[in-house]
Amino acid sequence: MPRRPSVFISYASQDRGAARLIRDGLMAAGIEAWYDENELGGGDVWDQKIRRQIRECVYFLPVISANTEARKEGYFRREWRLAAERTLDMADDVTFLVPIVIDGTGQDLARVPEKFLASQWLRMPGGQVTPAFQSWCARVTSDEPPELPAGRSGKPNYPPRPEPGAPAAPRDAALHLPPFPLHVPGQNIKFLGDIAVWLLHTTVAIYRWCPRWARILIILWLIAMGIKGCSASGPPAERHAARAGLTPGQAKKIESLSRTLKSTGTADLVRQLTKQFGSDHDASPSLYAVAFGADPEDAAGTRFANEVFAAVYGRLAVENPAAVELDKAPADSRDGAAALSNARDEEAKYVLRGQVAPSSHQLTVILLDAAAGSTTWTHDYPVDGSAPAAVAEDIRLHLPALSSPP
Repeated sequence: MPRRPSVFISYASQDRGAARLIRDGLMAAGIEAWYDENELGGGDVWDQKIRRQIRECVYFLPVISANTEARKEGYFRREWRLAAERTLDMADDVTFLVPIVIDGTGQDLARVPEKFLASQWLRMPGGQVTPAFQSWCARVTSDEPPELPAGRSGKPNYPPRPEPGAPAAPRDAALHLPPFPLHVPGQNIKFLGDIAVWLLHTTVAIYRWCPRWARILIILWLIAMGIKGCSASGPPAERHAARAGLTPGQAKKIESLSRTLKSTGTADLVRQLTKQFGSDHDASPSLYAVAFGADPEDAAGTRFANEVFAAVYGRLAVENPAAVELDKAPADSRDGAAALSNARDEEAKYVLRGQVAPSSHQLTVILLDAAAGSTTWTHDYPVDGSAPAAVAEDIRLHLPALSSPP
């Protein structure tokens, strides 16, 4: 009577339960399984017997899991190394290593000997017997060689094709994630690297755990994000134009003006705005805009006020030039009463003005009803830490719809 094929199961102590299920599955298929929990003792004799069993077994089954991934040391790693060394004396077409994964641990970055990556891998969630495992056992106990596609260094590691009519392998309902790495004091850089590896393993585990339809949705979403990123990678002026509803030429005009006005004074601001956009119209405007002011000695406040006003007025003048009128005098040379009086002379409906207060270092923006002289809307914007473009957009959103004069 021929001798039954023998298998050595190597596992971490935390995976003893799964290893026991694998052993039971092997024995039920008529395969002799060497399992240290029941047969081995301790000390030197134990070590010698382990070495002899690895040297004499027909197949070596390392049980791979998040537990083995997390452990940097363990006797199972010595067993794995001994098994990998034995393959050096074997022909290339001999199957000896049959790694078994009992959770979502990925093969590509698994902490295993390189020889394991060139061998067939079987997945047995929790150690449960699967049709793929039964098919492998049937090949072992028959005259047919139990060969499967190779691992990472050869062909893709596909599972064996099920027999016609055989049920599909059950999907593991539980998501097995690798344990979070431990932080050893004084090894911060290594800890960060371990976290990066952990994130990669976790992402791969979640992706592989997802059903097929979910994976397809993930791939389609990534493609859509890539297309969106490519479409948003154009020049800044074109991106701004797309967001604001302007043509690229209009957006470039406003952006160029904003860069020019970063260090100019308020008087220069008015002259440049008048030159760029003009503001002389025969009909009455809807909005009378007064350049935002600041203390002449406050360079940061002046720059902030100029950039905000240039963005607000430039956008309004580009969109509806006949509906907005620019006050020709700089804000630091005219008080609010004078600006309001001039707006009434122009028969404007609203007056927009703003001033940076030296004490609070905030830009106070005020929208007035020109006829009544009452405040329609006002808001304070801190100079420090605020983005001029964002402030300008917020102001524009609070302005009433401007109608062109008849």
